[in-house]
Amino acid sequence: MADLLQAQKNQNPPPNPDQNYHCQDPQTESLTQKIEGFIKLRAPTFDYTDDPIEAEDWLREIEKKLDLTTCTDAECVALAVHQLTGSASAWWDSYWEFRNLKQGAMKVQEYVNLFFKMMRYAPDDTRTNEKKQYWFLEGLHPRI
Repeated sequence: MADLLQAQKNQNPPPNPDQNYHCQDPQTESLTQKIEGFIKLRAPTFDYTDDPIEAEDWLREIEKKLDLTTCTDAECVALAVHQLTGSASAWWDSYWEFRNLKQGAMKVQEYVNLFFKMMRYAPDDTRTNEKKQYWFLEGLHPRI
């Protein structure tokens, strides 16, 4: 173990904690290179837990790994989502569907029903009537 620490110490100086490496220069690497680099960091996956501390620990670990990348914020979200599995991945898919819900060709009542069905996946986004109204109108057909 001591040899490993010494070898690591000799490779590169530790990063300056005051310097933000996240989003350093997103144009210098291709998306494929960023993904490959992130995979090499062996970020943990997340499925489900009743323990909020465990979920917070996962989030903190993911943020540490993402801070080592040169990804944009949108790319960071995509990489973090890639680490969700099982029920966490299913929840994210439903959350994302709610956030992008559009009336499109649906009748207004169909849209209302689907909106109220889907809003359970986004409790923070629908906690108040103002927030519900915002997201409802956001997806409502513009001609209405």
